[in-house]
Amino acid sequence: MPRLPVLLLVLTLGWLTACATVGVPSEAQVAFDHGLRLFQHGQYAEAIPLLQEATTLDPQFGQAYLYLGRSYLNLGQWGHAIPVLRTAFRLAPEASKHEMTQLLLDALLGGATAALKTGGFREAVGLLQEALGLAPYAQHLLPPLVEALIGWGGQLLAQGHLREAIGAFREATQFAPQQVDAYVGLARALWQQGKLFQALTAVQTALRLAPDNSSVRALLHQLQGR
Repeated sequence: MPRLPVLLLVLTLGWLTACATVGVPSEAQVAFDHGLRLFQHGQYAEAIPLLQEATTLDPQFGQAYLYLGRSYLNLGQWGHAIPVLRTAFRLAPEASKHEMTQLLLDALLGGATAALKTGGFREAVGLLQEALGLAPYAQHLLPPLVEALIGWGGQLLAQGHLREAIGAFREATQFAPQQVDAYVGLARALWQQGKLFQALTAVQTALRLAPDNSSVRALLHQLQGR
């Protein structure tokens, strides 16, 4: 067969093969579509394996990460939702960043709230600081962050990590200057570190905020007697 007709035959076969695959969804798309249908029917647990499969087959499949994260959110599985939604946020086009920010904030706040209930103050602090980095003006994040900082400071103080405890309590006072417990914790940590004058200043601030608080008064008398 002459060379030119052979070349034309090869090109024609290649074109026909390409045409045959046009419009055929990828394996990742098939898994995603099935998972999305389950998600839309509220079958979140059933959707998760299919959406996971889609992200495995195509690690850049932003929509699959989004609905996988939303499935975990709807099930209250914050620990699974957070890393998935971080990836979805990273892959999201600029126009979708706001929606993704809200979902990631929900996951971070949910994870922090769960950690607070079990005494996981350090974890809660990290999650809430990340959330505050995404939404610096989100005032609703401050009360749980202050609670987490005070709890973490108390744990550090009990373990003898005085410098870290002082840092946690001081950060709490910066976010919530009216929070009495933060000043009390700070006073105790400074006292144990041998900084009596600074401890007195902290407990006096607490007393100004809560002049009728018997525990604060007792701590002040204790420090004044040193």
